[in-house]
Amino acid sequence: MSGPVNKVGSQAASTNKINNQRPEVYQVKPNDTIAKIAKNFGMSVDEFKEWSGLKSGTLKTGQKITLPTDVIPKGKGLLALAKKYGMTLDEFCNLNSIPKPYNNYKPDVNEKFYVKQVSTTKSSSGTTQKQDSVKTEQSSSTKTDTVDTKQKSDSSKVEKEITSTPTSNPTIANKKTWGSSFTPQEIAQQIKDAVDNNSGAVGKPVFDNYLNEINPKNVVEVIEAYKALKTGETLLDAITSEVGSKKDSRKAAVMHIYDAMAARKGTSPEIRKKFEKELNDQFNSMGMVNTKRLDTTLRRMNASPMEIAKDIRNVVDKQSSAVGKHDFDELLLLINSKNAAEVIKSYKKISPKESLLNAITSEVGSKKDVRKAAVMHIYDNLAKQHNIDNPKVRSEFKQELDKEFNKLIGMVNTENLDQVLDNIISGNIRSNVKVNTNITYENPKADPNTKVTFTGNNKTMTVAELYRGTISGAKTDISKKFKEFCRDNKIPYNEKNLDLSPIDNFPEPTVKGATITTIESKALPPLTKSNGKVIILNPGHGSYSSSSGFFDPGVYTFVKRKDGKYVPFFEYEKMKEYANDFSTKLRKQGYTVVIAGGHANTMRDQNTFTDLVSRLNNGHKNGTKYSTKDIAFISLHADSMPGKSGSSVCYDSNGIDNTTFAKFLVDSLNEEQMVNAKLSERVPGKNGLLVLNQTQNIPSVLLEVEFLNGSESHKLQSSDFRNRFEAKVLEGLNEYFDIK
Repeated sequence: MSGPVNKVGSQAASTNKINNQRPEVYQVKPNDTIAKIAKNFGMSVDEFKEWSGLKSGTLKTGQKITLPTDVIPKGKGLLALAKKYGMTLDEFCNLNSIPKPYNNYKPDVNEKFYVKQVSTTKSSSGTTQKQDSVKTEQSSSTKTDTVDTKQKSDSSKVEKEITSTPTSNPTIANKKTWGSSFTPQEIAQQIKDAVDNNSGAVGKPVFDNYLNEINPKNVVEVIEAYKALKTGETLLDAITSEVGSKKDSRKAAVMHIYDAMAARKGTSPEIRKKFEKELNDQFNSMGMVNTKRLDTTLRRMNASPMEIAKDIRNVVDKQSSAVGKHDFDELLLLINSKNAAEVIKSYKKISPKESLLNAITSEVGSKKDVRKAAVMHIYDNLAKQHNIDNPKVRSEFKQELDKEFNKLIGMVNTENLDQVLDNIISGNIRSNVKVNTNITYENPKADPNTKVTFTGNNKTMTVAELYRGTISGAKTDISKKFKEFCRDNKIPYNEKNLDLSPIDNFPEPTVKGATITTIESKALPPLTKSNGKVIILNPGHGSYSSSSGFFDPGVYTFVKRKDGKYVPFFEYEKMKEYANDFSTKLRKQGYTVVIAGGHANTMRDQNTFTDLVSRLNNGHKNGTKYSTKDIAFISLHADSMPGKSGSSVCYDSNGIDNTTFAKFLVDSLNEEQMVNAKLSERVPGKNGLLVLNQTQNIPSVLLEVEFLNGSESHKLQSSDFRNRFEAKVLEGLNEYFDIK
């Protein structure tokens, strides 16, 4: 159903074939370098030298390098071997090229695996020996944890005091992903062990060392990991029930967890006040602290828009005069400028006969001013979410609200108010604040009589001849594909039912000298205060090959218009629309944006992105210099496979921080109900992507937004889906760059 696919990166990733022959000795080949070998193992040169025990930075052909390996202990699994060497399961499986889900991997008998770090085992004599798998000497001055165990009476607990900080070897992956040397599961287990084995643990190093590892990047996962231990208590329960610890220490520990969650979610300070008041009230009450309401607050802070909407519905159904009371007010404050539209639409889904505004205003037992303030809170956050800065619209909305509340009889009718919100969401109301969002490209259109020489065959023709040939050839090819489309979809074929006019909108080639070149926008400055970051946006396809002159529209299919005619629907057009729209959203968040693109082969041959990053480092056109750590690359594409649906975040794990960057984006995208995103690793030499090859020194991904001809291809035509998709990519970027 798709057109001719001359497309880099749109094919589905092939299943990795695991090579379980992991040689213990690597023999250096001609042209091998330490950097090249280290890259194959996902390490830096220094890490590889330390791991393999290499002393010299030079290699000789035929030289043998010993690589540390071990086998899984009898009767155990992958995790046991990872733990033996102080490795996380992710770190171990990445080193050994084992894909997720890890439990699907069945090791062979005596299969060898690469290992890192130091293993501690017992000798036959019962003494403890250290096996150094990386061939490095431990300094005699290295400190280890000391455990002071004091035996008390049978009715007393054994109290363990750990006097130093945790000694687990921190990994770059954990630091980047979780902001901690430990995984959330490890932190949860250590906290559980601390409270199980120590009286009054909160406030002691055995507990606090791990509490302090909880941060905005891992707090949600630590809470869930503790719950998964099936202890019958929550993390807050475990903290507050340590009655041997001082009250202030326990309260501070609870607030540490709250603050980490609030920082991650950007929660209103007003919720913190309510949370702290509830915590104090519980500690001042008789009996054990009841954390039910505190746990509910943390759950709600992490809730999806649909979950918030359901909670609001439950509260107004079960509580009389709910507006103004704790539960409702907390949920109202959780409606913010990031999720307002989604909460409004979610409420409509679960309650088709009652809007969110209707639910608020109909709580007649609540004070009028409280209900009106709640409605205006919804309006103001929705307006902010959609960048509506129009005092006239707000004034008219407020007048309509006051008019309804001032009626002498009857319930408040929110029909007109709901329509205003619907108009904002659909884009029918726009801001009266004008900003310049025009995109100016560096390369002007070439004179039609300019002669172009193709680097692949030395043929020459004018720009006008190339353009006419492209349009004519495309119409012929697409007409043939329409016949196939009709046949495959059992549609009666009639050539008059095909409108080929969109082909006339193909862009003209950009030429510099006598060669087709790529396109590049100026550095588009932020529309608000700069956050110091740059996003390079690459809309997929829609350009000419400097080698052959071939125009690449990307994949395409056919869509039926209301008049019954079919038109070709091109990937390049839709991705250009995404790039232009997304650039504005990015700039409103303080990002500088550069839009650059072209035919994949042209971009490769002309070092488009390598040169662009270098120019950004050195000041580009506007004189501002950007470090590589402040630049990220996103290529936008539409996938192609009849009947398929979903999004992909494609990355090359060999690039700088690409795996972490991709994970931030896919996690953010999957918070949106309309998006089903997956990670797709693209390996050079197997299923790699040319467009990512030039951006290995900056975080880079290729986003397959949706399947252009799949079961949910209508999403690509939906501005609602585009806005939601882009909003989640933006949230992922903000989280990755730690922008509040």
